[in-house]
Amino acid sequence: MHPIGNFKDCDFYVSDAEDRSGIAFRIAYKTAKQSKNNKELCASWGSMMCAMSAGRLRVPVDLALNRIGLIPREVKLPSEAEKFNINVTDVPEMDWPSILVTFGCCILFLFQNKSFQNETLYMIYMCDHIRELQKTVGYDPASANLGELDFPPPVLELPP
Repeated sequence: MHPIGNFKDCDFYVSDAEDRSGIAFRIAYKTAKQSKNNKELCASWGSMMCAMSAGRLRVPVDLALNRIGLIPREVKLPSEAEKFNINVTDVPEMDWPSILVTFGCCILFLFQNKSFQNETLYMIYMCDHIRELQKTVGYDPASANLGELDFPPPVLELPP
């Protein structure tokens, strides 16, 4: 297999071992929403996938990114945020249930041919889908206080 196009470095966000805030996912998600090209979007998507799998998908994601001409440059967060000019306070806080729902919506986007003219239309679409998912599982956000819960990052068990 030969890579498509020339090789280019791309930022690949990973959380520091002690981080429980999902910062790598949140930064990758923000970067994906603001990406100006498909390769940057793929790198952000790869970062989000690895954040959701506790890094277990890193090797196949790196291989896939290499295949499209990207060389992932690991950015450890929050420890290297300053080094890479990332202001972690500019990224909205998300609890783990919100991260899981957001990731689920991102997966749904892969199977749809959807584009958005601006951030407002995107947010309306996301909020509608999140509310629909909440109704489907019988979750009432008004009666829950998720801010007090400590959800660990999900772990995906892969076959040997």
